[in-house]
Amino acid sequence: MSAHVKSAFLSLIILAASACGSAEQSSDGSSGTDSSAAVQEGLDVMSSLAGRYAHYDVVAYEDNIFGMEMLSLVVTYGFTTLEIVDGELVSVDRFCHAEMPSNLDFENIVSDEFTRAIVPESVVVSLIKEGDRWGYHRPATPTPLGIDMEDVDEPLPDATDDPRITDADGDGKPGVTAGIILPGGEPGEIYMIRKEVFAYTLYRQDNGHLVGVVEDSSEQLVIGADPEWLNVPSRPEQFADSAFSPIHLVPLAESEAVYDCDDLMRDVPTLFPSPEQFW
Repeated sequence: MSAHVKSAFLSLIILAASACGSAEQSSDGSSGTDSSAAVQEGLDVMSSLAGRYAHYDVVAYEDNIFGMEMLSLVVTYGFTTLEIVDGELVSVDRFCHAEMPSNLDFENIVSDEFTRAIVPESVVVSLIKEGDRWGYHRPATPTPLGIDMEDVDEPLPDATDDPRITDADGDGKPGVTAGIILPGGEPGEIYMIRKEVFAYTLYRQDNGHLVGVVEDSSEQLVIGADPEWLNVPSRPEQFADSAFSPIHLVPLAESEAVYDCDDLMRDVPTLFPSPEQFW
């Protein structure tokens, strides 16, 4: 069964229950008990999934920079909260910190201000089941970064001086800034606008963790650089092997409600696998 088919499972059983009634016979004499039981199972699953999680995901990208094939990992840490709202399971993602190792001989630096400026919309997720494991699918919610867009479904502009460009990370420079340390230690900066477009599918493990893969179709436009020679087109695409783009959610206890980004980053070595295993 495909993920899209499975993601419709809960909606279908709720519709079936609405049509049949709870524990009553339909017009053809069949019982609605099975449908009601399925709905109750779905509600129980939502209740078991609801809560706050430490969030870790890796998205592997491939790109061509200065004629060199680059494979990079964007490793992001943050929090995911799952809430039941009006009978639906809603996901809220907020991010703390990101790192970007690559196979080339330079260091990429992504500021926390850059990372925390990515604020996806809250979104209703779909329950899915594979074998005896329940999980959920989070659909994509396009999130502009460094540009104001009334219609988030339109593509990023090609113009680097588009009047809608903003200073999303508050550093006084257009768009968002990615730092770079070149071979020999020379620093540089690349200014860009992005549209973050990601979805993910996870399944609950025996230890209560949710584990799955990320699907990413984000867009990017470089709008400037310092030094200027770094201002080259860069439109990375997700690496085809999904094993390089995992996501892990680790449940946090209610007593950890005030657990913040500093706490999370302190505990990263004990919470999550090292991204090196995906390199």
